[in-house]
Amino acid sequence: MAFLILAVPANAAELPSPGATPDSPLYFLKTWKESIQTFFIFGFENKAKQYLHLADVRLAEYQKMIDKGKTKIAEKTLVKSRNNCTKLFRQ
Repeated sequence: MAFLILAVPANAAELPSPGATPDSPLYFLKTWKESIQTFFIFGFENKAKQYLHLADVRLAEYQKMIDKGKTKIAEKTLVKSRNNCTKLFRQ
């Protein structure tokens, strides 16, 4: 029973606010800031929490892009979310 609960994807209500979205001209500043913050986070657990948070933010951005009907941008954002999850396991 617990496995079924864990297998359910996150609801949009559980995702953080996406903030600036990939269709914004200033989006690069957001990702630049996130990269700098991540660089200065030390320790496996803290780094893992950061990558999980960033994956959630990318999923929120994905949802926002889908809501706006921008599927191409949404697909690219989903890839970024997967990349953040992959980085977790490289630690």
